[in-house]
Amino acid sequence: MTDFRPMSAAQALDVLAGLGPRARRKAMQGLIYRKGTRPAALSEQLVLLRTLADAPVLRPFDRTYALIACAHKALESVDTDMLSALGPRLDEAWAFASALPQRDVLRMDGLHMRFSVLNVAINRALLLEDPRLPALCRTAIDALNALVPRRASPYLFNSSSNIIKTVGLALALDPAQIPHMADQVGRLIFLSLKPRHAHEVLEPILRRFGPLRLEDVEPDTPFSEFEETFERYRLLRALKVETDPALLDGALLKLGRSCIGQRTEAQRCALQAALDRVLATNRTAPL
Repeated sequence: MTDFRPMSAAQALDVLAGLGPRARRKAMQGLIYRKGTRPAALSEQLVLLRTLADAPVLRPFDRTYALIACAHKALESVDTDMLSALGPRLDEAWAFASALPQRDVLRMDGLHMRFSVLNVAINRALLLEDPRLPALCRTAIDALNALVPRRASPYLFNSSSNIIKTVGLALALDPAQIPHMADQVGRLIFLSLKPRHAHEVLEPILRRFGPLRLEDVEPDTPFSEFEETFERYRLLRALKVETDPALLDGALLKLGRSCIGQRTEAQRCALQAALDRVLATNRTAPL
């Protein structure tokens, strides 16, 4: 497999152009779904992913996730020009994702893709002070309410962190539905942790090849993210019963700050400042 990490976006695209269609598609999918294979520089990733989002050799699913990854990189680098330009494409991505059913394949699961789109769309709208931000928040809340438990993917645990970050930010910005949604988030967490016939497949494997000591168990990335997810849930539960207006304002700010994108310091500072402005406006808005 080609190592694209030391390359620029232009160099990576040149390598891809020299591959046959099948090998090119496979290499492109690797760049989309495996972050560690991309060029090291954030600016080069942004250019490369923007190009892959329009690559005709890719499936619509792949192009959509390339676009989502591109929007993430634009948020991480606080590239407001790129984020502005991506607006119409993200609208198209939402139209595509919103029509997809829930499926057992993670990257083709409509629920997973919907919240992948909504997460970047809400963070983008917050940063750009897009007037559609309240509507996007309501869309995120509606999308969680529309989850069909009997069709939930076995990978719901992997999706739950992003879902709760997205819904948590939406509720910090539009808190009217917190009492109901705090319960919904609790149900989502329970559903994501509930074993789905795992024992039938995994028990023979674990008995033969599993670790012998507890010290040998290594929690994976989704579990590490889940620790933060559960803290966001605790913030929501506390908000459900909070009645003191002064404490409520501080709790909403804490919830929002825990849910904004913050992979880079520049991203965290920019989104936190935008969040502070919106919440300050919400506090002074007439009833």
